[in-house]
Amino acid sequence: MAPLLSLLTAVYARSTAPCATMRGGSNAFLLLLVVGLLVMDALLTALVIAKVPYTEIDWKAYMQEVGAYLDGERDYVNMKGDTGPLVYPAGFVYVYATLQRITGGGVVANAQPVFAAFYILYVALAAAITVRAGVAPPVALAMLCLSKRLHSIFVLRLFNDGVAMLPALLAIVLAQTRTSSTVARDVGVGALLSLGVSVKMNVLLMAPAAAVLWLQHPKGVWNALAGAAAVLTVQLAVGYEFLSTYPASYLRKAFEFGRVFLHVWTVNFKFVPEEIFVSKRFALSLLAVHLVVLLWFGHRRWCTQPGGLVRLLREQGFGRLLGGKGNASLAPKRENHAAHATTALLVANFVGVCFARSLHYQFYSWYAFSLPHLLYTARLFPWETSNPLRRETLPLVSHAARFAMWLAIEVIWNVYPSNATSSVLLNVLHGTLLLGLAAAHVGSGREARIDRDESATRKSARLASKKTS
Repeated sequence: MAPLLSLLTAVYARSTAPCATMRGGSNAFLLLLVVGLLVMDALLTALVIAKVPYTEIDWKAYMQEVGAYLDGERDYVNMKGDTGPLVYPAGFVYVYATLQRITGGGVVANAQPVFAAFYILYVALAAAITVRAGVAPPVALAMLCLSKRLHSIFVLRLFNDGVAMLPALLAIVLAQTRTSSTVARDVGVGALLSLGVSVKMNVLLMAPAAAVLWLQHPKGVWNALAGAAAVLTVQLAVGYEFLSTYPASYLRKAFEFGRVFLHVWTVNFKFVPEEIFVSKRFALSLLAVHLVVLLWFGHRRWCTQPGGLVRLLREQGFGRLLGGKGNASLAPKRENHAAHATTALLVANFVGVCFARSLHYQFYSWYAFSLPHLLYTARLFPWETSNPLRRETLPLVSHAARFAMWLAIEVIWNVYPSNATSSVLLNVLHGTLLLGLAAAHVGSGREARIDRDESATRKSARLASKKTS
C-alpha cells in the first residue's frame, strides 16, 4: 500500500507543478502527455463525427458565397448566401473555396475530417502555448480536450472561427520564441496575425498587446513599424484580387465594424433589453470600457518597468524616431519572455471577449485555448503570490477552484438557448477571472519588488502568529 501511495503522491506532484519547473526527463513526460491527449482527443472527435448528427447553420451559406467567387464574381456586394452577403475578408474566400474544391462541392461528410484535422491542430498549438509559457501545470491540459462546445464548433458546425484562430495560435508560438533576430520574429508574428484577420477580424483583439511587445525590444519603434508593415502587406496581398476590382465594396463589406448582431443569438448579454442591446450608445459604452481596461493592462501589467506605457512610448517610440539609442531594460527578463508574451497576447484577447457587444456560440473558440494559461496566471486567492512564475506549488483548493471555473464557463457555453441567468453567470465568471489577472504580475522590475514585499508581509505575519501563540 505504501509504494502505491508514494506513486500516487509523485504523480499528483508532477501533474500539478507548473510546466516551467520541469526540466530534463520531465520534458519527455510532457511530450508523452501531450501526444497521449491528442491521440485520445482524435479518437473522441472521430466518435463525435460518427455518432452526433451534423447541424446546418452557416456551411451552406459559406459554400454559396465562395461559389459566386468560383463563378467569377469579384464584387463583394454580389457574393451572397442564404444568411446574407459575405462579410469576411478575402482569406476566408480562399480557404473555403479550397474546401469546396477538395470536398466535392461542399459535401459535409467530406468536410468533417478536414475540420477534425483543424481541431486537432488547434488543440496541439494550444498545448504548445500552455507548456512553453510554463505557468499552468500539466493537469490543466485536460481543459483543452474535454470541451463539448469546441468539438461542436469544429466538426459539427464547420464554422470559420476555429480556422481563423490557427494562424493566430501560430503567431503566439512564434512570439514566445527567444531569438536574437527580434525584427524577423515580429514580422512573422504580424504576418500570421494578419492571416488570421483575413479569415475573421476577431484576431485583431490581440493587436494592442502585439504592439506593446514589439516596442519593448531594444529596437523599439522599428520592430513595431516592421510588424505593422507585415500586417498591412499581408492584407494587401490577400485582398489584391478584390481591391484591384471593387475596392469600395470589399472594404465596406469585409471590414464592417458597425455590424449589429441579433439579440436572439447573444450568449453574454441576454439579460440586456433588446432595445438597449442594439443601440449605438450601448456599443460605444462597451468600446470605451474595453479601451480603458486595455490601457490599464498595458500600463500596469504588460510594461514591466516603472513608467509604464508613457515611458515605453517616450524611450522606445518617439525617442527612437528622434535618434535615441533605446532602452533594453524595458524588455522583460529573458527567462520570463515566453510567459510575458503569452500573457499579454491572451489577456488582450480575453479583454476583447469580456467587452464584446455580442458573443455567439462559435466565438468560444476565440479564447477557449487560453483558459488553462489565464486561469493559472490569475491570482484568485490571497495566499497565492502575484507572480505565477514563483508559484512552485498550489494547494488542492486552488486547483479545484480553477477547474470549477473552467467547467462553469464550459457549461454556460453549452446552454441553448442562452438566457438571462446564463449570461449573468458568464459575465460574473469573466469578471472574476479578469480581476484575478489584474492582481497578477508576469515580468520583472516592479513585479519583483511586489513579490519581495508580499514575501516579507507573509513572513512578518508568520512571526507575529508564533509570538502570539
